[in-house]
Amino acid sequence: MLMVINGISFLLAGVATSFVRGAEPARAPHIRVGAGPAVVPLPDLEPAERRHTFLADTKAGIQYVWRRPGLRNFIIVTALFNFMLMPMLVLLPFYVERQLGVPAAWYGFLLAALSGGSIVGYAIAATVRLSNARRGIIILGLLVGVPFGFTLLGRITTPWPALAVLAVTGVMNGVIGI
Repeated sequence: MLMVINGISFLLAGVATSFVRGAEPARAPHIRVGAGPAVVPLPDLEPAERRHTFLADTKAGIQYVWRRPGLRNFIIVTALFNFMLMPMLVLLPFYVERQLGVPAAWYGFLLAALSGGSIVGYAIAATVRLSNARRGIIILGLLVGVPFGFTLLGRITTPWPALAVLAVTGVMNGVIGI
C-alpha cells in the first residue's frame, strides 16, 4: 500500500511542477541618453562560431566516445549491464513482500545497502591502482559476480543475509561503474 501512495505522490509532484514558470528572460539595461531611454544590448559573451545546439553537442560527444575503443566498449558494456540489472530493482519490492515477508521499510534498507555498497565500490576503484590487464580480469569477474549476487538473493528468505548480499553486490557494482 505504501508503494501505491508513493507512486501517487510522484504523479502529484509531476503535475505540480508543470505549473512552475521559468524566470523572466533578462532584459537589456536602460540608460538615459539625451531626451529618452536607449536600450543597450548585452555584450555577446560567446562568439557565434563557438555556439552549439544541443543536438550538435550530443553528436560531438557520441563521435568522441565512438573514436576511443576503450571508452566505447566501456559505455556499451555498462549500458547493457545496467539495462539487464534494472528489472531486478523493479522486482525488489515484490521480493521484500513475498519472499522475505517483512515490512515495506525493508525495501528501503535493501536499496540503502546496495547504494552504500556501490559507494564503497567507487572508493575502492578510485584508490586501488591496477594494471590494465589485471583491471580487465577483475571487471570480468565482477560482471559475473553481480548477477550471481542477485541469483543468490533469490534463494534467501531472511532479511539480514539479504542485506549483506546486496551490500556486497553493491560493492561489486560500484567497482564496475568506475
